[in-house]
Amino acid sequence: MNFLPVVERELRVAARRRTAYWSRVAAAIAAAAVAAWILTVLQPRDGSHLFIGLAIVLFLYAAFVGIFITSDSLSEEKRDGTLGLLFLTDLKANDLVVGKLVATSVNAFYGMLAVVPVLALSWMLGGVSGGQVCRVVVQAINLLFFFASVGLVASALCRQANRALVLAMFLAAIFLGGGLLIQAALAPTSPLIDALASPLCGCALAASDGLSQSTNPSFFWSNVALTNLYAWCLFGLACWLAPRCWQSAAEGKARPAKHRFSANTQRRAALLDRNPFLWRAAAQSSANPAGPWLLLLGMALLWLWLNHLFKVSLFDPTSDLLFLILAGAVFKGWLAGEASCTFSGDRRGGAMELLLTTPLRPIDIIRGQRSALWRQFAAPVTALLAVNAALLPRETRALPPARCQLLICVHFIVGVCLVLEMLSLTWVGMWLGLTNRKPNRAAIVALIRILVLPYALFFAVAFIYASSAPVGKLDWSGLLIFPSFFGLATSFFFALDANSRLLADFKIVVSEGIIPKRQLETEDEFAPVPITAK
Repeated sequence: MNFLPVVERELRVAARRRTAYWSRVAAAIAAAAVAAWILTVLQPRDGSHLFIGLAIVLFLYAAFVGIFITSDSLSEEKRDGTLGLLFLTDLKANDLVVGKLVATSVNAFYGMLAVVPVLALSWMLGGVSGGQVCRVVVQAINLLFFFASVGLVASALCRQANRALVLAMFLAAIFLGGGLLIQAALAPTSPLIDALASPLCGCALAASDGLSQSTNPSFFWSNVALTNLYAWCLFGLACWLAPRCWQSAAEGKARPAKHRFSANTQRRAALLDRNPFLWRAAAQSSANPAGPWLLLLGMALLWLWLNHLFKVSLFDPTSDLLFLILAGAVFKGWLAGEASCTFSGDRRGGAMELLLTTPLRPIDIIRGQRSALWRQFAAPVTALLAVNAALLPRETRALPPARCQLLICVHFIVGVCLVLEMLSLTWVGMWLGLTNRKPNRAAIVALIRILVLPYALFFAVAFIYASSAPVGKLDWSGLLIFPSFFGLATSFFFALDANSRLLADFKIVVSEGIIPKRQLETEDEFAPVPITAK
């Protein structure tokens, strides 16, 4: 038997796959665009700014892509019921997990290598040593393996794609922030860059000119070795969990009689007369109805503890605004995942076609899913905005009138954008979940359209302005305000487009799916020519 047969097969398939080439091209083009933006807008004297910018992009790419590509690898096999069949063959757990790791991460690894030549341009511009470039590349590859291993563990533990992605992010946050918090608690006077247990320390050391602790190079390589040890331990845990958790769903087990008529079931039964699909969609969120509230409470406690640790006032405007933005971003990501998961799972399992055979109309299904999402997230988001508004008068008490008006304006814009973006993510997430077989992919695309695209437009406008403006004349005061206006425009456009498509093409997508444009052109080319009477 060949050594790691799944890995060999996946590498052969990836070598002939079209996406393996286009992923490298896309990564190189994106890195070149970031480099052009930094050189044009910032106009640095050497390559240090370019190096720092590309290093941050490379680290973020390793984090988000590493988690995303593996968080649904094993859980997808669980939902399809094929993971148990794979263990009936001669494959072992390590063969399967290594095969999944290679199959999902080979394109991400190729894309990361395509960024390295653009990163090396900063060395040619000066101000950056060759050792810094090598350390950033090593740390980025190490982080990709670490985050991919985190995703494998979450995928082995969970069955739903969105829950696996959330668990992977939670585990990654524990590893990243745990070392920093321990370092800040045990040694408050020492810099956080000396937190050896956190992989973030290695990122800072890789990009810095002088290494920490009296410029000792062994400190960076110790952090790399510790991060690699984390990755191998997580990988071994995924190999141990895979053959033991593949039948953990227990879908066929009936609930005990004492739980059949619980208070939660009675509340759900009241929704049946209102909207049958609302009753069904509430079943998925009934297991954790207090989830958004617990998340908000946990973030508030963490925020209070960090303010106490770093001796920041409770009414500090910057801290409160940052908490509003970060908590809103977490709620947006959760909403996008919930909006896409229900439609994607129902269409993939065939439940959506069965629903359309009932008297239930597509508009009723859409309204039911929308009402379920609003019942889950409306109250926590309202509480977040109310608490932030209650703290605002105390924050503006000691500020001059000009800064007071600016702070109120920024808070108002951020709050309005939070509400409107969550409403837009409701429609966009439902449409993308209906048209995509992978709910995580649909949620990521929805977040890119609603959250990332406005900042991309803003940076594009800044690039055009900086190419014609004198050096140092670029105004950065609109970094938070102007993307909000772009966000309102993009949210309105994508929400209106998704709503119209849901109403017009719901039955077509459920019954026939999305037909690629190339297939339609091929069918039209070979379609029989109708004979008309002369």
